[in-house]
Formats: sequence, structure tokens, C-alpha cells
Amino acid sequence: MSRQPKTPSELLRTGQQPMAETLRHYAQFAAQLSQWQQLFKNCVDKATAQHCQLVNIRDGELIIKAGSGSWSTKLKFQQAAIITYFQNNATVPVNKLSVKVSPNVNTTNDNAQRLRNMAEGCSEPLRLQLEALAAKFDNDAANNKG
Repeated sequence: MSRQPKTPSELLRTGQQPMAETLRHYAQFAAQLSQWQQLFKNCVDKATAQHCQLVNIRDGELIIKAGSGSWSTKLKFQQAAIITYFQNNATVPVNKLSVKVSPNVNTTNDNAQRLRNMAEGCSEPLRLQLEALAAKFDNDAANNKG
């Protein structure tokens, strides 16, 4: 049992179709999540966007992490406006907002670095897609600073 687990790159090279499909699915989800996060940033002010992060939309529920209880409260006051914005602009139905307080909300730069790390172990075309997403996170971070 001293065998090491295979890296994503090794799994893709072996031609295991289910694993390749799973990785493609994750890449597609990452791209969709990036679009949802951009929608979220568009519907809240810059300060809120810096302290809160949309982490998923599941079963019609927006799931957002806030950096503190005060940011969570602010989001709850804006709940109706955020839901309406997503109903009008997102491609998935949204009817509920859930806010989780997490003092260590990932910053855009953390997400970009995580994607770059994942890309290192992947082959084409997944590597290029992950690197492009990381670059998009970098651009978003640069736009939020200005």
C-alpha cells in the first residue's frame, strides 16, 4: 500500500474518461461561479464586495460568506434587492439568500493562486482554462482596488 495517488495530470493522460469528465465539470463550474461572483459584485457596493463572497448557488439559494456579523447583517438588509438582481440577470433561478459568517473569507487573490496551483498539475486544455480563470480573478482584484 505504498502506492502514491495519481495527480490530475496523470489521470488525464491515462485516458480515464470519467475522471476527465469530472475535471471538465469542475472547470465549467468554476467558470459559472466566476460569472455569479461578478454578478454579486455588480449588485453590491465595493466595500461589501471586498468583505463578502458568493460561494455557490444551489437549489435556488444564493450562498454567501461574509467576513463578520456586521457584513452579514448588511447583506440581510439588501437581501430582496440581491435576489431580484439575480432573478433578472442570472441564468439560474434564485429565490433565497443564505449568509454564513466566515472571518477568513477567501480573497480574489487567494482564489487566483489556488487555480494556478491546480493548473500546474493539469494538461491541456484544462490547464489553459484554469490559468485563464486565475487571470480573470487577478483582473477583478485590480478593478476593485481602483
